[in-house]
Amino acid sequence: MLKKVTAVVMAAAMTIISLAGCGGDGGQGKASDKVKISFSFWEPSTSTEMEDALSKIVENYKSVRPDVEVELISQPVGGYQEWIKTRFASNQAPTIESNHATIIGEQYKQGLTVDLKEALEGENPYDKKTWKDCFVDGKLEQATDYTQPWHVALPLFDLGVAYYYNMDLYEKLNLKIPETWNEFIHNCEVIEQDGTNPIAFMAQKKDAVVWFMWYLNTGLLGDAFLSDSDININGDCAISNNEIAAAISNGKIDLTSGKYKELQERFWDEVKNYAKYSKNATGFDEAAAKSQLLTGKAAHLMSGSWDIQTFMENEENMRIGAFKLPLFTKENSEYVCGNPVIGGVQSLTITKSAEKDPAVKEAAIDFLQFMFSKEQYKIFVDSTKQIPTVKELDVDPIFEAFQGGSVPVDNILCLDSDKMAQTPTDAVMQLLSGQNFDYADMEKKLNENYKMWLEEYESDGKFTKENNYGLDELEMRGGKYEKAQ
Repeated sequence: MLKKVTAVVMAAAMTIISLAGCGGDGGQGKASDKVKISFSFWEPSTSTEMEDALSKIVENYKSVRPDVEVELISQPVGGYQEWIKTRFASNQAPTIESNHATIIGEQYKQGLTVDLKEALEGENPYDKKTWKDCFVDGKLEQATDYTQPWHVALPLFDLGVAYYYNMDLYEKLNLKIPETWNEFIHNCEVIEQDGTNPIAFMAQKKDAVVWFMWYLNTGLLGDAFLSDSDININGDCAISNNEIAAAISNGKIDLTSGKYKELQERFWDEVKNYAKYSKNATGFDEAAAKSQLLTGKAAHLMSGSWDIQTFMENEENMRIGAFKLPLFTKENSEYVCGNPVIGGVQSLTITKSAEKDPAVKEAAIDFLQFMFSKEQYKIFVDSTKQIPTVKELDVDPIFEAFQGGSVPVDNILCLDSDKMAQTPTDAVMQLLSGQNFDYADMEKKLNENYKMWLEEYESDGKFTKENNYGLDELEMRGGKYEKAQ
């Protein structure tokens, strides 16, 4: 249940530092005895929750650092990427930039952002702890989508997928929050017997279908691919598209015989079992599926953390909570793996523009340390209802449900291409609708379709058989893979 969050009382005393230095480019630098820094972002919703929260934090920062002026630059999400490219090109990049993890990772490779290792390994003076230890485990790595060093960016907030559920119905039926897949299916059986649709599945929303496919492919079968050195070439925690392309090209993946035929059929069998508890799944778009939960006609809905605000506003009608995606165990498959990271984080970085003036770089780091301190970051979470990336924060327990997942998504059985006559997503949709198909015929089709996916992947010439699909320079993601216990 979403509850009002209790305030954390925290006393902080700081010695105000007098800074010296010359002004930098892009309106950053010193003017009127103040160091100026700028912070660009976009709103994740149609309101101004983020700007409101950041404005409060900036106002609080003035009491400890009156020598620093922080300019907030809120941009429309639709044109943000072009805007930020233009700012970099004109040597007017903001001091602090919010962006997608993958984009910040690419910017770091291009030499556009600052390495934060020294600051992260030092103390955050506002929490009196090593700064990197203040973040939830794994979130620093996710801040550049695992593709760059952990000290390149900061995780502003988390994005995750979990199950929302009808708390009143759970209480009525005396059901426990499921931790494993079998416990979840048991709850669905009890709920169905009570006359309620166990799962509202928004199958007309392709993203929702793909989340479910990733969840099955990684959690139920992921170890089969990650432990296969013919596919997971660099032995890390993720199967990259480079590795999938090489495996298709070299004939290492064949869905019509042997191990991978069995894995594909195990995947489909689980989809068929799930369909029993997802009544009219293919008839629901996103709005209809959410309405099912909100009106008590369905007990569960797999969706993202961005819906917390919507369900919070429904509390007068019924209580809605959330729990982590249930974990698959050895009872489900010998190839189980940890739950996938479905979502990622929204990230922050300091751009190279800050290095033109040491005072600006120091102020940018200090402001971010202040912003990520527990007391100030809690203001951000309370206002935006985004999933926190800072540890030990006194916030509603519902946020914990969306912090689950530690393994990068494995999509080896979920490949889609515009050239495919029938995609894996199409096959899953067919099973969710209650329609069956001939497994052998479907496997043959998908085998051919994977070759079409490979052709499309090779079409830009970046990764081909001639350059070994870039495997010789493939970055590690998530560290060395270790088999799930």
